[in-house]
This record gives sequence, C-alpha cells and structure tokens, in this order.
Amino acid sequence: MAGKSGESAKLFEGLARKAPLPSIYNNLGVEYAKAGQTQAAQNAFAEAIKRDPEQQDARRNLALLASAKMAAAPERPTSPALKVESSPLPTMVIEPLTSAPEAAEGSPHR
Repeated sequence: MAGKSGESAKLFEGLARKAPLPSIYNNLGVEYAKAGQTQAAQNAFAEAIKRDPEQQDARRNLALLASAKMAAAPERPTSPALKVESSPLPTMVIEPLTSAPEAAEGSPHR
C-alpha cells in the first residue's frame, strides 16, 4: 500500500520458496501486477491455481489481469483495408473489400 510493490514482491518470493502456498503465490501475483510486471503476475496466479485448483482469488485476479491487458491493447480491425508499416519509403497496401461498398454501415444510399 505504500507504493513499494517491488519490495513486497521480493518478500513474497522469499516466502514462496519457504512455504509454497497458493495464497502466497496469489499475493505475489498481486504485487507483480501493481509493479506493472504483468507476465510475472500471470505466472504467479497460474502457480497458485496449479497448487490449488479451487483458488478463487487467483482465478479472479488472473481474469482481471487478462481483462486489463485486453483493455490496454489498442483495438484493431480484424481485416484492415489499409496497412501502415514503418518504412523509409512511403508505401501503402490496399486489400480488396470483403463486401460490397453499399453494404458498409453509414455509406450513402443511391
């Protein structure tokens, strides 16, 4: 709570080596998540669930972590008509439409 998640994580790492209890791995995952170490947090929650499949706190935290990662990821269209890539030369790739232009939402009607 004092903003020292890195220090807390180190303490929980030591505890997990001495007493590898699911609740300790769950708490370790929480501290990793607070420190922005999402992969380490995911691994810790998964370890808690592996050690106790009924570990509901770890399951809930893993789901929250996954939803936070999804929310942070930029939304991308599933089939872009235009691809933008970094290149020293201006380049554009235009893919064919998968449906008729008239079927596109918001397009003018004739």
